[in-house]
Amino acid sequence: MVAPLRAAHVVVIGGYGFFGQRLVERLSVHASLTVTIAGRSLTQAQALTALVRAGIVNDWSRHTRWLKAVSDWFLHWGSDVGGMHLRVEGGDADGTLHSRLWHLLAVRGDGPYVPTLAAAALVRRLLEGKLPQCGAMPCVGLLTLDDFARETDGLAITMREARA
Repeated sequence: MVAPLRAAHVVVIGGYGFFGQRLVERLSVHASLTVTIAGRSLTQAQALTALVRAGIVNDWSRHTRWLKAVSDWFLHWGSDVGGMHLRVEGGDADGTLHSRLWHLLAVRGDGPYVPTLAAAALVRRLLEGKLPQCGAMPCVGLLTLDDFARETDGLAITMREARA
């Protein structure tokens, strides 16, 4: 069995970073939805921001109904499948090099739940009294991949870790 990665948060400084107690030399994260036009949210967000900066729109909350309706027109132009993979390479305290690869696949429209998994896992650990301390602290090492997997019960989300 592959040992779990200690955290979902990586701090990268000048091409190097720390992942738990390990030096990260290389990190790549890739995520995607299989949606064409509707998935171009960054471009859409930039267009909406440009309208605000130009003074044409000051309050988008008044436009949510028609924006949602327009968004729904494009739902059939893609699919409800999304995925991501994360690859971390670096050395441990003894200088031994390690590489890990982790995959996530969300189907049946369950991808939007992925960003909530960490918060749900932290709340569960807090309620179970399994957090080492309370209050503001770095999140590195607080959750394991098993914590995330536990929160996917009932969702069409699968995760897998492998040696890279």
